[in-house]
Amino acid sequence: MIIYYQNVRGLNTKLTDLYLNSIHCNFKIIAFTETWLKPHIFDNEIFNSEFEIFRYDRLNRKGGGVLFAVHSSIPSEEVDVPHADFIEFKCIRICANSGHIYLTLSYIPPHSDISVYMQHASLISNVFSMVNDTDSMIVLGDFNLPCVSWKSIDDHTIPISTRLCFNEFLDEMSELGLNQINLISNEFGKLLDLVYVDNASMFSVVRCDPLVRPEDTYHPALEINIEIIANFAYNNTQDLCFRFNFAKANFKKINYELSKITWPDYSGNIEFSASHFNETIVNLFEKYVPKCVVTQKISSNLWFSKELCKLKNRKSRAFKLFKKTGLVANYSKYSKLRRQFAELNKICYNNYINKVKNNIIRNPKLFYGFVNSKRRISNFPSAMKYKSSMSSDNHTISNMFAEFFRSNYSPKSPQNVPHQHKLCPISVINAPTISEADVLNQLNMLEQSYNYGPDMIPSCFLKKCAKYIYQPLTKLFNSSLMQGLFPSIWKKSFIIPLHKSGFRSSIENYRGIAKLSAIPKLFEAIITDDITFRISPLISCSQHGFRKGKSTITNLLEFVSHVSTGFRENKNTDVIYTDFSKAFDKVNHSILLNKLDLLGFQPIFLKWVASYLSNRIQQVIFKDTFSDIINVPSGVPQGSHLGPILFLLFINDISSVVKFSKVLLYADDVKLFKTYTSNSERCQLQTDLNNLVSWCDRNDMPLNLKKCKTMCFSRRAVDPTSYAIQNFRLEQVCSFVDLGVTMDPKLNFNLHASSTVFKAKGALSFVKRWSKEFRDPLTTKILFTSLVRPILEYASVVWNPSYQVHSDKLESVQKQFLLFALNHLHWDSSLNLPPYINRLKLINLPTLASRREMLGIIFLVKLMNGSVCSPSLLSDINFNVPARSTRQFRPLLLKFSRTNFELNEPFRRICHDFNSHSSTFDLTDSLFTIKKIILSTLNK
Repeated sequence: MIIYYQNVRGLNTKLTDLYLNSIHCNFKIIAFTETWLKPHIFDNEIFNSEFEIFRYDRLNRKGGGVLFAVHSSIPSEEVDVPHADFIEFKCIRICANSGHIYLTLSYIPPHSDISVYMQHASLISNVFSMVNDTDSMIVLGDFNLPCVSWKSIDDHTIPISTRLCFNEFLDEMSELGLNQINLISNEFGKLLDLVYVDNASMFSVVRCDPLVRPEDTYHPALEINIEIIANFAYNNTQDLCFRFNFAKANFKKINYELSKITWPDYSGNIEFSASHFNETIVNLFEKYVPKCVVTQKISSNLWFSKELCKLKNRKSRAFKLFKKTGLVANYSKYSKLRRQFAELNKICYNNYINKVKNNIIRNPKLFYGFVNSKRRISNFPSAMKYKSSMSSDNHTISNMFAEFFRSNYSPKSPQNVPHQHKLCPISVINAPTISEADVLNQLNMLEQSYNYGPDMIPSCFLKKCAKYIYQPLTKLFNSSLMQGLFPSIWKKSFIIPLHKSGFRSSIENYRGIAKLSAIPKLFEAIITDDITFRISPLISCSQHGFRKGKSTITNLLEFVSHVSTGFRENKNTDVIYTDFSKAFDKVNHSILLNKLDLLGFQPIFLKWVASYLSNRIQQVIFKDTFSDIINVPSGVPQGSHLGPILFLLFINDISSVVKFSKVLLYADDVKLFKTYTSNSERCQLQTDLNNLVSWCDRNDMPLNLKKCKTMCFSRRAVDPTSYAIQNFRLEQVCSFVDLGVTMDPKLNFNLHASSTVFKAKGALSFVKRWSKEFRDPLTTKILFTSLVRPILEYASVVWNPSYQVHSDKLESVQKQFLLFALNHLHWDSSLNLPPYINRLKLINLPTLASRREMLGIIFLVKLMNGSVCSPSLLSDINFNVPARSTRQFRPLLLKFSRTNFELNEPFRRICHDFNSHSSTFDLTDSLFTIKKIILSTLNK
């Protein structure tokens, strides 16, 4: 086993060439210091398909910091160590049978003060405190000590420099029992790269060929051999899974067989009926759908041909033979194969890029498949940790995920929860009767997918065979509703872990994505369509989640309009942002059913809902390995159609407990706010918060106290008021990200504009990096408008900047893209470039400012025609009825604004823009026509 360690300056070779020509099958752990690479250079699907990347990038100085690349066969994780100023430092832990190996990698700039070295010694001490008796430690780094003389190395003594004043630093390393074992000097006879180990007998350092040439004369490439690596417990085998390959299924014969089947009426036991239907379909799959082997690791090299794969394998075998024998003849053979592989790889890659570019209109999926492959970061780490356990075995990891997801659920709901019955229900909601036309329409609307859920029936089969299965499916669905039972075969789902943030090796940093079977989702879609219209009047107007015509935009705009109204009246607004702990997973079934009973769900339909919720099971899929069964005692099924509707009905009465304040909801996101002039009014907000906490206790829906915050919106300085949940005092913040928009106390949205520009520039870097292959401004325009511009325009109706300086910052992102997209025109730098507006017209792009204005007008048009549902905002629209005819008629009446803030208040600004453009379009025109007219007017 080998660790490759090299300090690479000015590395400008392509990562693809670096990986394919040098790294593959050579080294298991690679360490780079002072790489002078941009932070994104190793975010490459080729490299990450084989290696897990751990890096620390420089932010304030030129260069790339330090980087570890650990082969996926080695169980590894990052160690969280506080960072010090002026030191690039990264620590990782390798898992072994006999213990762990801790590796640290450092870069200390030249001529650093003694305090910097002392800070580094402190970092090493922190790591050393984690090392047990069975563990080992390696400290690598470029310490920039060119005058230190290393004369002797043994287990107990470490040489100390006689020329520099770093005795304390070296003594600290010696006290930790770390010995410096690298004696390979650079071409100038200096030793900058040091290798400290805790047991010199286990390690050896030798000179080796560099990954890239020319080699840095100051830093020779080092190869560190570790004997203990032989004891590592990593899983080097690949799990194999046989799956139906529906891409090659013979649907013609399947349809023929289906046409000959005489289906039963399915009026008997629904469990037997659903199982019979499923078994009949799967038997056809066994005959007419081939099976394929899906491996744990799927190659992401989309351009690889069979010839290229064979040549790659031959090259790898030749390298292993050369490493084993050391003969020049074997090296010549390896060199020849490497050269042939590089040439063929370049040809295959260029052919693939041309294919993607030429089919961008006819086959956009191919183009976005290429884009997504570039955006994809590394897969799951080789080893993962949950609580105090760490493992690299796939089945063990899947069960660790299962244990974590199981902990999100509440204990089994009590069977009888007391509630207050009403003499008359609010409404009468019966189970719907499903017609064959309903099922056939839903089948034809399905998206065609070859992936399938637990019942092994994909949506592509349902869509392609719709005319032969819609009748038996209709019988099954109606039988299920009449019996009030939801078949068990439809209650199972798969859970796929998805990383959220933080260390990728920590299982707590993942959330689960549910994969349900296609048939029950079809059933739910029909039920949801039928009952949504009947339950819509029952849902609070304050709820904006999962509702037609409502969105995060309506939620935010209503809140901002309320706060702005308070500002106009010289009032302040306090808001409390709350956060539920795993709200969708913790819904108490008994409480939910009692609420549905009160709302008017009839007994047989209520029985069906109870059956739909109860006795559900899940399995985690991790690298084609299944976990043990997870029983689901609480919550509504995520990824379903019916689950969000049931959750809205569960949380619906939360508005009734808020007596003195306002409340806005977006699914489980709840904010309470109160506009006030006196402290007594502020106390009412605390009263409503107490009522909300009591509601949470009654409904078994706990709050995540650490994420609950409070904020004061005011145009002037005010004394802060503390709010508390029981004995926990809420933190008062100066900014808060509310549904993706950063709120600030004065509602000027400067912070949000800055963060938006930062995010957009990150996305633009990706576009510039991976669209170089196309050299076509129209292609790069598609990337920009689909990946970058949505970031710049999200919720712009709410936060559209009123000052030119902020608008220019946003526009600068599009200007950067424009210079890149038109770079192939090779404009001479001595010539004056065309104005920005004229350059935009070359690729038919409008300015961002004009698009924001257009989006505001379109929002108002949708509000007027009913596409957007917000009674609160609609009541703020005042139509102008002039006493006499004028040349410039303004359809909306706007009050006089005393201040710039009132003039630029979001909803008022939208109305003003509407008045300015109302004469250019008609409200009966299509939205596409209105957009086109407005943009053409603004970009003349």
